[in-house]
Amino acid sequence: LQSPQGEGLSLLAILAALSVPYPIFSIYYQGFVLKKWCPMCLGVQLILITEFILLLPQLSRLTFSFDSVTRLLLSLLVTAIVYTLFILFRKEQMSGEMYYYKYLGFKKNPGILRVLLMNQPRHEIPLSENSLLFGNRDASIRITAFLSLHCSHCARAFEKIRDMLKDKEDILINLIMITSDKKMLATLYTNNQHGKEAESIKLLEQWFNADPYSRTKITEGLCIPEDSDLPGAINEENKRLFKEYNVMGTPTFFINRYKLPAQYEIDDIRYFRDVFKETEEIMLNTGDVN
Repeated sequence: LQSPQGEGLSLLAILAALSVPYPIFSIYYQGFVLKKWCPMCLGVQLILITEFILLLPQLSRLTFSFDSVTRLLLSLLVTAIVYTLFILFRKEQMSGEMYYYKYLGFKKNPGILRVLLMNQPRHEIPLSENSLLFGNRDASIRITAFLSLHCSHCARAFEKIRDMLKDKEDILINLIMITSDKKMLATLYTNNQHGKEAESIKLLEQWFNADPYSRTKITEGLCIPEDSDLPGAINEENKRLFKEYNVMGTPTFFINRYKLPAQYEIDDIRYFRDVFKETEEIMLNTGDVN
């Protein structure tokens, strides 16, 4: 293309010449097809045409060499590769988004949830005097939540449960937890026996928001109930329930005796109240409720 000093301008001149068809096509398309002008597009076309006019004298002084042509072709090739990769990435991203929104469409279909619920066995999870209950005891939506106090997913699930309770929704929560921290477990169940539901919620909130070291400090400040056998008995009972209802991981939820499908989050029940109430009515009509 010329001496090394002029190769940069020469390359720009060639690129400017190659870009000329685009402004011509754009102006034609806006004026004769769309019949509507885009000020920003016209500004871009003006810049491209002006650049070509300014660099036009440089084209008349071009002399070609193998090295110069090679560099030009490599520049165009790299640009084409980058552009192609970007287009492929964007198409893949849009395809993923399309499938995601299709999935949300299926997920929001109450008929699909109804089928998923009714095609599984119903589970009668009994309540006892030691059950850790929160919310309205006469609620039409009864949730049994199997949680671990040492599980990050359970921490996020508890936040959703807490928000549902704060909104005073028509739900009853039965927490079945496993933990090696006897002080924490004993305090929660002792609070429950004395009707201190708000204190238990606050304690669980502090626990799940703390790191492991801070959790130790939280339990150090708790008073150990006199009944030292309570934590051991509760842990054994909860482990039995985990095994009996085949709970392989936490968090796991049962709503009105049906296991919540893995595709759904616990707070999704806000949008499917009628489905869960309907399953409850079906059980009542079939005499399945004791």
